[in-house]
Amino acid sequence: MCAGELIPFASYLVTACATDTRIPAVCVLCPDPDALPFLQRIDAGGGEPWNAWAARRRILAQLRELRDTSARHGGRCVVGLHRHTAVPDFVLAGTEASLLTAFPVESGRFRTVCPTFPGSGPETPAAWWQIMVADNRTTWSSAIEPDSLPQWPTLYKGNATVRQIEPPTFRKWCTSTDGDRAESAWVAAAERIRPKAGHFRPVGLRPADGSAFAAGVSHRAPVTMEGVQGVSLFELACALNKFGQRTEVRATAGRILGEIVHDSLASLAEFRMIANSSVTDLPRTCYPYADQGISALYALTDIVDSDARLGGAIEDIRRLGSRLEARSTEAFRDAHLKNRIWVTNETTHELAARLCTASADDRRAEISGSVRDVDFESAGRDVTPWDDVAHILFFEMSGFDPVAAECDVLREYEKWWGPVEDRDGLLGTVLLRSTREACRRLWYAHKLPQTYLRRYAMESTDTFVELAAWAADRLDGFDHLTQLLAYLRHGSAHRPHTITHRRYPHIPATLP
Repeated sequence: MCAGELIPFASYLVTACATDTRIPAVCVLCPDPDALPFLQRIDAGGGEPWNAWAARRRILAQLRELRDTSARHGGRCVVGLHRHTAVPDFVLAGTEASLLTAFPVESGRFRTVCPTFPGSGPETPAAWWQIMVADNRTTWSSAIEPDSLPQWPTLYKGNATVRQIEPPTFRKWCTSTDGDRAESAWVAAAERIRPKAGHFRPVGLRPADGSAFAAGVSHRAPVTMEGVQGVSLFELACALNKFGQRTEVRATAGRILGEIVHDSLASLAEFRMIANSSVTDLPRTCYPYADQGISALYALTDIVDSDARLGGAIEDIRRLGSRLEARSTEAFRDAHLKNRIWVTNETTHELAARLCTASADDRRAEISGSVRDVDFESAGRDVTPWDDVAHILFFEMSGFDPVAAECDVLREYEKWWGPVEDRDGLLGTVLLRSTREACRRLWYAHKLPQTYLRRYAMESTDTFVELAAWAADRLDGFDHLTQLLAYLRHGSAHRPHTITHRRYPHIPATLP
């Protein structure tokens, strides 16, 4: 069999069933493109989320075509989706002849190999087939719908993004309808927002091109926006922290870091004002803190060695999440420095080096003219007043390190942003948000190690678990979660051997 012939071959068998009584039925098993093992194949091949979207759509389209062919020829085909990590895909004609196939990530098509039929060991197709049919990781279904959104694991960052060179645009497919609506609303309003805002500078909407490539990724058109190219402020902050290890530039690097953090906080303040106006007319619902925290902990079920250890922590998260949901009043910007881009053709190193020699006035003017805000899919949610501020101030490389023993967190927070007013609300927000992010990184390290290395290489390994533990130690009533965080923090065995421990040095940011 040639590459890509699984579905045509199955279609041939389906047609043959109508006239050849020797073939009583045809069964087809393919990877479930909404399951973790499918994503692990994408990860092993070095694929990005858009590769997963395109492969998912291709698989489901082929299976729908097969199902329709079967309906025209007596309906004697059964389709199954399996969630096995290392088991191949099958076409089974009757009970005697089968075709064993593997699924190559790079093309999203099927490669076929002909197995040896004699024998009764588990390596034979018939034996594998019996295992998979009896296993609860196989779903037999007629609901094969390529025109659907992915239902991937909660911790997977599944939004698909593709940059187009000419014309310069950036295309984004969101995994949720609400996220797509929010992204569209904010980039569509950008041209009205930018003349009135001094710090918040959202990228603008661009016409969709309706290309065959886009149709191959999803049935739904992407949100197409300005194709800004440059360096994220997170990448710039990482470079400034590295530059700042040299004594002669430490003070300058700290001032530049302070300038981009200060501008980002000012951008957040303007975003909130606009979100509470009628500019976007976007309805908002409460961010599901409890559900998001619980699903993150459940994802560690086969990583943490005791269900009992997780059980109490889940109840703590449930209570904490409910408290935070009752305090959620502000639109969610997802204001991490990763979501702000300094438009430039320079490398990160070149930009940081040049800024260290520029005057303060020139730097501020360039920030105003060059930095753009991206990623608005979360703007249809309400979060606590401290959530986005903590995204900027508390997380690594921002020049504000609450884990440091000498840091007076409340004083620093108020100096940069304003009165805390509710200490426990701030700490609780940091605790839940950091717990989820710590779980995400641990899950990626175990389940999708190649993607983990690409996505999180610029972070210290234990940043979020340490931040969560720091917050938990300062709150009462979350003992089980505190114990779980201590277990994760001190148990290096939880990291796969392929993940090396990283600890990056930091410098303090200087308030302009």
